[in-house]
Amino acid sequence: MSSRRVRGKKTRSASVAISEQNQIPKIQQQKKVEERSIMWDNILPKPVGDGRIKDNVPIPETRLLPENFLYADEKKPNLSLLRNHLSREGLLHPDCAKRIITEATNILKQEPNMIEGQAPVIIVGDLHGQFYDMLTIFDVRPPENEENTFIFLGDYVDRGSFSTEIILYLCACKINYPHRFFLLRGNHESRIMSENMTFASEFTRKYQSNELLELVYTLFDSFPIAVRVGTKELGDFLCCHGGISPDMTNICDYNSINRFIEPPNNGPLSDILWADPLDEPPEEDLDSESAENWLDIDFIENTSRMTSFLFGAKSLIPFLETNNLTCVVRAHQVMEEGYKLHYFLQDVDVPPCITVFSAPNYCDMYHNKGSFMRLEPDSICFEQFDAVDHPTYLPNMQDGISFSIEALMDQLVEVVSELILITKYTTDGPKEKEEDAQLECKIKEMMKKNSEKDPTYKRLAKIRKEFMENKEKNDRLFKRALEFDKFNESKPTSSEE
Repeated sequence: MSSRRVRGKKTRSASVAISEQNQIPKIQQQKKVEERSIMWDNILPKPVGDGRIKDNVPIPETRLLPENFLYADEKKPNLSLLRNHLSREGLLHPDCAKRIITEATNILKQEPNMIEGQAPVIIVGDLHGQFYDMLTIFDVRPPENEENTFIFLGDYVDRGSFSTEIILYLCACKINYPHRFFLLRGNHESRIMSENMTFASEFTRKYQSNELLELVYTLFDSFPIAVRVGTKELGDFLCCHGGISPDMTNICDYNSINRFIEPPNNGPLSDILWADPLDEPPEEDLDSESAENWLDIDFIENTSRMTSFLFGAKSLIPFLETNNLTCVVRAHQVMEEGYKLHYFLQDVDVPPCITVFSAPNYCDMYHNKGSFMRLEPDSICFEQFDAVDHPTYLPNMQDGISFSIEALMDQLVEVVSELILITKYTTDGPKEKEEDAQLECKIKEMMKKNSEKDPTYKRLAKIRKEFMENKEKNDRLFKRALEFDKFNESKPTSSEE
């Protein structure tokens, strides 16, 4: 294990090993697609009349997975079958999806707001719809292994195109292993975030059921909000999605919160889901006076989120002391290396706050690593991993043919128009000129009808143009996206306000 140095001096003792494990080999991340399809193909007959080559691009599964197949002779869903089916872009029969969501919700409702646990545990940060990257974690740390206990810090949905698959698979894991899978609520597990971002539209397009979507919202309300994890050598760790609240400084009071609601704009529940740690000032700007001023900050307004607070050392350190904690482990922010140690200018072995982020190459553009944290009885280890390939979805989950056909027609019309113009100036007779004029009118009329046929035509044309931008402009768009992301991560204003 490698020790890390902070501000030029060693801050790890031999008894506290905070390490970064070698990156998970890519060959271990990308399981063979053929292996994932064996179980399904042995159960249901293959589709008839599909002659496409399967060597490079797997054919999406079009058959709905029925309840009696997934549950079979057991009272719990078959995880291997479910993973295989979802990884091939398959959908569940609505009754099957309803059963999984309802059973998981009933289990979660019985859990307290703050769960008590013991190391060793595996702590997973934001997933944001990146289902295939989540499978990388399970390739390395299989759910079936009784030694693996998982704490998920929330933000399962939005951004990525496979939020639905993550929700269904984690619900099935919770049903199978209720005492080894702990699913916490993130700020995106709410109605207002889902409807203002991508999850609600994704789920509705896949399952076309408002009833099922409402069941998912009830599931969101049922997620606990924190886990306290005890260790043998390092003390206790508090796991939550965002951070701490000025309105509730004793975690014994967490169980008094009514979590079975849409998160409000302020108060303890909002802060636990939305708060961020205050960034440390750059080392070159740090003198004794500025350090003292920075350490004197407790809570300040979180302007980038437009809700909750940034918590500083003056609030975090007393919070840890009051609750006999060593560290707050949270997610909520993308990190280039997949994690960040927040020392708050403290000369300690274990930092007062740790951020874990488990969505590599976030939004398919950040090029960050994903990581998960292993909290052992006497050590902390971060395992990093890269993004894997996943099926591509076009805007509004449109298929490639529908997305391309209008652009293709535009190009064909343009070619025909050019041919007409060429022949127009090589004909001398009045009859030919009249025919050219009539043909040109027909082409213009066809172009007009083509553009009016789909109300989203202009918007799609704009998107296509952006797809074709050169590398230089894409680089500029990437920088703008990083700026725009701060706005996207702010809390939407409800229509009732």
